[in-house]
Amino acid sequence: MSNSMQHHGNAESAGQAAVIAFLCEPETYGVSEVERVETHGAIVFLAGDRAYKLKRAVKLPYLDFSTLEKRHAIISREFGINSHASPELYLSIQPVTRRENGALALGGPGETVDWVLVMRRFDQTLLLDALARDGRFDRAIAVDLANTVEHFHRHASVVTNSGFARSLRGVADTLEATLCGPGAQSHGLGVCPYIAKLRRELDENFAFLEARQREGFVRRCHGDLHLKNIVLWDGKPTLFDALEFDDRLSTIDVLYDLAFLLMDLWQRGLKLQANIILNHYLEMAAISEVKGLALLPLFLSFRSAIRAMTGIHALAVCAPSDHDRLFREVREYAAFAAAVISPGQPRLVAIGGLSGTGKTTVAREAAPFIGAAPGALHIRTDVERKSMHGVQLTHRLPRATYTPESRDEVYRRVIKKAEVALDSGHSVILDAVFPEAIQRSRLHEVAQRAGAGFLGVWLDAGPDILRERVIAREGDASDADTAVVEYQLRTIEPPADWLRVDASGERGACAAAILRELDSRAFSTDAGLSEDTR
Repeated sequence: MSNSMQHHGNAESAGQAAVIAFLCEPETYGVSEVERVETHGAIVFLAGDRAYKLKRAVKLPYLDFSTLEKRHAIISREFGINSHASPELYLSIQPVTRRENGALALGGPGETVDWVLVMRRFDQTLLLDALARDGRFDRAIAVDLANTVEHFHRHASVVTNSGFARSLRGVADTLEATLCGPGAQSHGLGVCPYIAKLRRELDENFAFLEARQREGFVRRCHGDLHLKNIVLWDGKPTLFDALEFDDRLSTIDVLYDLAFLLMDLWQRGLKLQANIILNHYLEMAAISEVKGLALLPLFLSFRSAIRAMTGIHALAVCAPSDHDRLFREVREYAAFAAAVISPGQPRLVAIGGLSGTGKTTVAREAAPFIGAAPGALHIRTDVERKSMHGVQLTHRLPRATYTPESRDEVYRRVIKKAEVALDSGHSVILDAVFPEAIQRSRLHEVAQRAGAGFLGVWLDAGPDILRERVIAREGDASDADTAVVEYQLRTIEPPADWLRVDASGERGACAAAILRELDSRAFSTDAGLSEDTR
């Protein structure tokens, strides 16, 4: 647990007063100092390198910890759920017992009077929330986090009969009651038309949501996946504090779980990190997973609207000094929820060029700012080739696998994946050499069928630069070497009808040139995309 957290009042149940006093004493743990941290549903006692979490004996509209049996059940559940994702943080459950002489003890014989969850204590400056505020949330952390979440979802329990789609209708009811109620109206949010749009989108996608559940995409997820519930532990992003008190809120579509994290990042201005996480999460995804992108605008909108709703609740009880900040956040969340649900026309950007021109780097730089939040799906032939052969991305394939038939299959697969994403309403940036006119013409056809705006970009760089770059590559999915570069220089001609961009210098300048070209074309406006984001 963190070294410090915000205190939220100090009301104590009379029945727990003795237990709380006991857990506040340094002698209980053999340390010199105990810090007490409070939330609405728990008190955490920080002692040495451990944190001891006691559930409050409270009953609220959405949780009930009022009896010893219920507290034991919920703390056992919290341990079971979180120790699956973070066994290094969640250590054990211990009883608080009363001995024959009336003294309280942690563990040991005697009557159990309460229960505590024992965790390792961690430094709050290593929370991803803190890293984001301090500008320390870099690309490497984003990639590791995507892998962590993907692994968690892949191993989560599949639930095929939870009624997830129906539960979203209940969430919409709650949103309407709060955001269109008297309290919200007094703040002038004007979101009632948005709530009607949200309901229409939910109804239109209801059958697809239920189909996703039948296909195994609804699982027992984290449920509260935002930056304050992720910490760097031993240098790796580690999830904790998964939602434990209501299965309905955590038995959800995996993309809905991910959407909370993506929305949190996007709203903090960390658009690059949000796009990196989406793309690494789906990096080697099957077509069925890519189809789920059709639900991402709805999921992001729900997540942002829920944050606006909780902000409305906070406004009712906040200190006067916090009012303006909270009100600004509520308006921002409500505005994003309304914008992201209407993503506009998707775009297909194809980036071609010889090996070493920096196609992948340029695509990564541009992707967050192409299409609606959280940016374009980045598809690479190099990644698809490794997926097709069932090997790790950095595994070097033998030259014999690079046959014309294999190459054609790779291009068929990436173009199909792009088509599925576009049909789902999601923008795509596709990077490949694109040596043949037939591959490039197929992209035009796919974009036209999907009603997507299309831009073909060809990157140019001198032979010496290409050779230097492929020699310097490390840990990349591309197998191209200098022999491949020499062959390409002899045999490939740039397409006459694609935008030519000089890639011999800074790759960020190439991405900026592509974005300027997109802006100059008559594509429809994208939600969440504006000049100041670039």
